[in-house]
Amino acid sequence: MFFFHYPELTDKFGHFVLKCWFAHVDISCFEDENLVPNLQSDANCMMNIIQGNPNVLLILLDMVHIEEMELAYKALVTLKFFLRSSSNIVLTSDLLRPLLLQILQKFTIENNAQPSKGNKNLSLVLDLLSLIQIKIGHLEEMGSIDFKLLYHVNNLAGKCKALSTELLQPALNIFYCSLKQTSGYNRNRVVSMLLSNSSLMELLEKILELSWSEQCTLERFPDDLVSSVWLLIGSLVQSQTNCKSEVHRTISLKLNKVFHFISFKKDSLTLQGCILHFLKIVLRNKFTSPLLTITNPNTRNHPLQDQDASLYPLSYKQVLLLFIHLQNFLVQGDDFLVYAATGCLEAMVEYLHIKDQVTLCHVMSQPWSRFLFFTMVNSTHNCLFNSGFLRLSALFLKYHCKNIVFEADMKRFLQMAAELKSEELSSNTAEALILFLKQVELCSDVLPYE
Repeated sequence: MFFFHYPELTDKFGHFVLKCWFAHVDISCFEDENLVPNLQSDANCMMNIIQGNPNVLLILLDMVHIEEMELAYKALVTLKFFLRSSSNIVLTSDLLRPLLLQILQKFTIENNAQPSKGNKNLSLVLDLLSLIQIKIGHLEEMGSIDFKLLYHVNNLAGKCKALSTELLQPALNIFYCSLKQTSGYNRNRVVSMLLSNSSLMELLEKILELSWSEQCTLERFPDDLVSSVWLLIGSLVQSQTNCKSEVHRTISLKLNKVFHFISFKKDSLTLQGCILHFLKIVLRNKFTSPLLTITNPNTRNHPLQDQDASLYPLSYKQVLLLFIHLQNFLVQGDDFLVYAATGCLEAMVEYLHIKDQVTLCHVMSQPWSRFLFFTMVNSTHNCLFNSGFLRLSALFLKYHCKNIVFEADMKRFLQMAAELKSEELSSNTAEALILFLKQVELCSDVLPYE
């Protein structure tokens, strides 16, 4: 469209022209992240227009903010597609972020920061901001305008209702990216800002409580939202430990509910993986985070046996159950779940090694472990491609589980390793294989092999 080659015409009539354009063209290809628009398509035409006149991005963002949902969504999809394919995402985000800040500031003033009173377009604006945060977070540290944006999103999220999933999901994405993609002083600022929002901490706790309540099924809470809550709380726990930030409100957590979730909520592998990632963090912190108030009704209603007392707040039954579940997750085939289960398994073994080495030996030496090990080693699929199983095997060697790893197993392992080609391995698998072989070398006096 030649119209957009003229900046003055674009500024004066661009909004109206784009409304007419969206009413007559098909941009469905923008919704498929893997689809490349045809060179002659209307979608490709729009990409060329934006590249020739970046100010069109501002018009699109304004449409996301003020237009009816159908038109606003089309503008959002167009913006997101351009951001994903942009060769200079930093310049693009530098253009968009000031207007995003103005939109959030205006919303805060007009609605007194009450999301329920605002228009539905706010969720689309936050969705766009979360994508920008994901795209640029690893390229540059947060600056002044980023912290201003985070401040407004933090206030908005704290005043959301638990069921405001359309607003909460992008907000949680922004918080998590801000924590994971910053370092040093900037991370301290992010952690302090989030932890100072007591309403946000209360909201996170409420979502977890409602998600496993018998009166409120997960049909009302998308798995993605609950997964994001687990990831964010875990990241806050780790960041607070590192930064020693002040905690204004703790988050209550019932361990028996967590273990029930792991045992029976098996239709969402992503949610399972996020819970295991959280457990890995609290296990490594030995359940001592100032941010968490951890209770376990299973160990509270009667005097503790010596074994349960040494493992508190866990019980022996829960430890054994978790170990079995983690081993099962290693053969699920989902990369994220295997990665999360492996990390949780390693953290649990470290925890048991500190708390009760007798229990550790007993748990590691269960007959199921031998059955799993034998099955994996003798399967038709090369078990050395399973990074989780390699790390589990390294743990068996490290803690001298002679009744699990036999000399014949080691010979077969080493023979398969010698036949591998490095280019066939993923980075995670290669790292796990190196760890396993180092452990073989360290334990050669315990498990002799040729």
